[in-house]
Amino acid sequence: YEEGSRDDIAVAAKVWSDSGPYGSGMERLWVTLYDAEKIERWLWDGQWRSRGVDVNPLGFVPVTHLRNRPSLADRSGRSELWGLENDIGRVTKTSADLMLLSELSSFKVRYATGIDVPEDDNGEPVEPFKIGPDRLLVSENESAKFGTLDESSLDPSLNVVKAMVAQVAALSRTPLFYLSGDLVNMSGDSLRAMEGQLVAKVRQRQLQMEDPLAEAVRMALRVEGRAEADGPIEVIWQDPRSKSFGEVANGVTQLYSAGVIPQEQAWIELDYGPIEREQMRASVRRESLTQAALANVAALRRPQPQAVEAVVA
Repeated sequence: YEEGSRDDIAVAAKVWSDSGPYGSGMERLWVTLYDAEKIERWLWDGQWRSRGVDVNPLGFVPVTHLRNRPSLADRSGRSELWGLENDIGRVTKTSADLMLLSELSSFKVRYATGIDVPEDDNGEPVEPFKIGPDRLLVSENESAKFGTLDESSLDPSLNVVKAMVAQVAALSRTPLFYLSGDLVNMSGDSLRAMEGQLVAKVRQRQLQMEDPLAEAVRMALRVEGRAEADGPIEVIWQDPRSKSFGEVANGVTQLYSAGVIPQEQAWIELDYGPIEREQMRASVRRESLTQAALANVAALRRPQPQAVEAVVA
C-alpha cells in the first residue's frame, strides 16, 4: 500500500508456479509486478531472472483487494474458519471414533460357559463353534449355558457429535438447520429468526466488500475510457434475508400505493430484470395508447346536442 494509506495500492504481484520443463522436476515460480508506471515479469528457477519490463498503459495498478474480516491488527483479512479449527477438529475426531465404535462394538457377542474347549495336537484351544445365522449352538454338557452381550449403543457418541456441531454453528453464526437435518415442522418465522445472526454477518461482509468491488468496476470503466469512471458507483446487494415472494410483493405494493417509490423502483424491488422491465414499460405504453384511443372513439360516438331555433313573435 501507499505510505500511510490502507486503501491505495502502490504495488501488486501475481504469482503462480509450475513443475518446470517435462522431466526436470524443478518447481518454477512466475511473478508479475504491477505499479502505476511499469509492469515487471520475473522467473525463479533457482535464481531470479528478469523476463522484461513494459510500460503500464493503464497508469494505475489494476488490482483491488477483497478483504474478508479485516482488523486493525491484520488488514489482509482472515478466513471464515479462523478460530474454528479446534472445534471442527473435535467434530472430525469424534466422528472417526464413532466409526471405530460402530465397527468393533455395534454387534452382539455370544458366549458359552460350562463346556469343554477342545485342543489341537499342539495343545492350543480350538474354537468349539462356528457362529453364523444358519448355525445352531448345541452342547451335550448339562451345565452348558449360552448367552449374549449387548452391543454398545451409538447414541451417546451421536449426541456428542450433534452438540459439537451445534457449538460450531453458534460460533460461526450459522443456522443449525444448515448443518443438521433434525429440525422439522418449523414455521417460516422460526427459520428466519434462526437466520438472524447469519444475515447480520452477511451484511457485515457486504460492507467490507463494497468499496473494493466498486473500485474494480471503476477500473474497468477507466480501461474503457468511459466518463462514468469519475462518477459515483454504488454496489447493490441482494437482500440476504429469506423472504417469500408474497411478503416482498405485499411490502412493495404498500410502498408504491403510499407514493414512497415509483413504479420503476417497484419493479426493481420485485427482482424484474432490465429486459423484463423494458417489456413491462412497452406494455404500459401500449395499454395507455389503447385507453386513449378508446376514449377518443367514445367521444366521437357520443350524441351531440342539437341547436334549437327560437322564434320570437
